[in-house]
Amino acid sequence: MSSWFSRWSSRIATISGYWQTFVIMTGICLVWALSGPLFNYSDTWQLVINTATTVLTFLMVFLIQNTQNRDALAVHLKLDELIHSIETADNRIIVAEDEDDQNLNELKEQYTVLAQDIGTEPPADAQPARRRKSDQTATAASRATTNGNTARKATNGQKPATTRTTGAKSSGSARRSGSK
Repeated sequence: MSSWFSRWSSRIATISGYWQTFVIMTGICLVWALSGPLFNYSDTWQLVINTATTVLTFLMVFLIQNTQNRDALAVHLKLDELIHSIETADNRIIVAEDEDDQNLNELKEQYTVLAQDIGTEPPADAQPARRRKSDQTATAASRATTNGNTARKATNGQKPATTRTTGAKSSGSARRSGSK
């Protein structure tokens, strides 16, 4: 039932986005409006369009939400795979969508500082409050430790040995353990 609903909702959402669907729906509204004199603009005539649009809107909310949920999950999985495949990436980002707002804001601030460190200026509303130089140094040292850069320094710049899951694609739980 779930796979049937997924296919059906995806198909309906796709069809509802076609320009032809818009033209057909506009035509139906015009036919309804032009039929007003034929029905003497009765309460039943008004009830037809009100009921139809309310029911269609109510159902489309759930169909579109289902489609968006699946699309968002697919994008997250693709991004997770990209993050996982890049050796220097911060694997904590793989589960960022599960973090609370405070942790997300902390991550955003860390990456804003990182962008400033490499000379990329983020938009004015994304810049954190100005910090003292000692705070920025402490943040950079913290990032270096969490990214595994400390281990590289200890091995004279050589990358430490890493393990990587091979074989069939998993649901992502093996990648989220933090190991590569």
